[in-house]
Amino acid sequence: MAVETQDQLKTARAQIGTLSANAERLARSNTTLAAEAQAICKDFEDYKVEVKGQTDALYASMVALKEAQEKTTTYIANAHLEGGAALYMKEYAIKLSSGQPIGTWAEYTRKLEMAYKMLDPKRTTQAQLDVHCAIHHKTMITFAENFRAYAPESGYSDEDLIVKISEQRSSHIQMVMSVTETLDPGKIPMDWMGYLEFCLEIEIKHLQQLSGSKPTGQTTGTLEQAIAALRGMSTTSTTPPSSKGKGKAKGTDAASTASASTVKDTNARIIEMDKFSEDFQYEV
Repeated sequence: MAVETQDQLKTARAQIGTLSANAERLARSNTTLAAEAQAICKDFEDYKVEVKGQTDALYASMVALKEAQEKTTTYIANAHLEGGAALYMKEYAIKLSSGQPIGTWAEYTRKLEMAYKMLDPKRTTQAQLDVHCAIHHKTMITFAENFRAYAPESGYSDEDLIVKISEQRSSHIQMVMSVTETLDPGKIPMDWMGYLEFCLEIEIKHLQQLSGSKPTGQTTGTLEQAIAALRGMSTTSTTPPSSKGKGKAKGTDAASTASASTVKDTNARIIEMDKFSEDFQYEV
C-alpha cells in the first residue's frame, strides 16, 4: 500500500514538473509573440507615416503641376487677346511678366467673360433694347422708331421680340388683333418685323379714321409719323430752304406729292384689315 502511494506521488511530481516546464515555455513564447506584435505595430505606424508623407508629396506635386498648367494656359490665352479685351485684362499681363500669383484658370475665365459682356456689341444692344422696352410708350409709332434700330442686332429670337412688341400694344391694337386671330390666325405674322408692321398698320388705320372727318395738323402729323415709322422713312425734310418763293413753293408741292403717295401706298397695305374691322365702330 505504501509502495503504491509513493509511486503515485512520483508520477504526480513528474507530471507537475512537465506542466511547469510547459508553462515556462508558453510564457516565453507569449513574451516573444508580444514583442513581435509590438514590432509589427511600430512598423505599421512607421509605414502609415511614410505613406502619408508620400501621399502629401504626390498631392503637392499635382497641385503644383495644375497651377503650372493653368499659368501656362492663362499665359497663352492672354497673349492672344486683342483690342479692348487685351486692355481689360492688362493686369494679368503685368502679373505674368513679373511672376506674381494670377489665381486660378476659372477666375481668369470669369473675368474674361465679364470683359466680353461689356465689349460685345450684341450684349450692348440687348441692354439698350431692354431699357427702351422697359418704358411704356404712348403709341406704337414712338416705340417702333428705336425698336427697329436695336432689334436686328440684339440677338433675340423672333418670339422674344414679339413678346416685347405685344407689351406695348394699345387696347385698340389688342382688340383688333384679338378679332383677327379669332377669324384668321394665319393673318398674325410670326416674325418680329411683320408683327411690328401689323401693329403699326392697325394704328395707322385708326388714325386715318380719326382724321377722316375732322383733320387737324396734330392728327395729320401723327399719321405721317406713323407712315414714316412703318416704311422706315424720316419725316424730316432734307430739302434746303430757298429764299426764292418759287423754289419754296416747288419744294412744298414735291413734299405734298410724296406724302400723298406714301399715304396711298399705306392704304394699299392695310386694305385687307378692313375685312376684320368693318364690324367695329371707331370713336372720334
